[in-house]
Amino acid sequence: MRFKYILSAIILGTLVFIITTASKKEPGEQTTASSASMDGFVVMELFTSQGCSSCPAADNLLAEYASRGNSNVIPLAFHVDYWNRLGWTDSFSSPRFSKRQRDYAMSIDKASIYTPQLIINGEKEFVGSDAVKIAAAVSEQLNIKSYIHISIEKIIKQGRNYTINVNLDKPRKYSTMHAALVQKKVFTNILNGENKGLKLTNYNIVRDFTSMAVASSSLTADLVAPAGYKDADFTIVIYLQDDASGKITGAIQKIL
Repeated sequence: MRFKYILSAIILGTLVFIITTASKKEPGEQTTASSASMDGFVVMELFTSQGCSSCPAADNLLAEYASRGNSNVIPLAFHVDYWNRLGWTDSFSSPRFSKRQRDYAMSIDKASIYTPQLIINGEKEFVGSDAVKIAAAVSEQLNIKSYIHISIEKIIKQGRNYTINVNLDKPRKYSTMHAALVQKKVFTNILNGENKGLKLTNYNIVRDFTSMAVASSSLTADLVAPAGYKDADFTIVIYLQDDASGKITGAIQKIL
């Protein structure tokens, strides 16, 4: 019996030594989590308008994804301007966003231009309120591992201007980097048009947007915020897109 107790003590002591040694870190050494470049991601680009009676349902669906807090799911609302002539001018709309939608119509097979239209990762388009199909596409894309890591190294603010320093671990020729300043939530009373009388809540509204060719691993983007808001109202989104296929190959968002 005494021999068994001694043997047990030796085994226990050995296990404690192994566990303790494995958990030790040298001074300055850090334990790092899995790289974000190994996670699947989804960039959801919704083309919408406050003047479109079919759009609030899609806006609400986008809001559901925004409220989940999954950093790998990036919902973006691009407000188009071609509804403005029909009774209500959408203050978030821009001809640049209408052009972006037209560009998708040319690059995605059988795609047309309408609202609400949702583009997922630059490749697939859906009616923006089709919750079932969109959920399936989001789940599919989250299971596809990304191989490009994007890091936002620094954000410098001067007044309403933001300068974002970005680093890419795998810069790819014939790619474009997009930078978006995204406002989290805004309430608007609609006074005219198809949605007259409604108080709309819009989420993840793209307020400024810029694009540039990927020429190196270090890039700088400049964005301008609208007047009268705080940093806490916005997030910064950076994503890469292949020029030939339109596929979005990497993305990151940062809360200010």
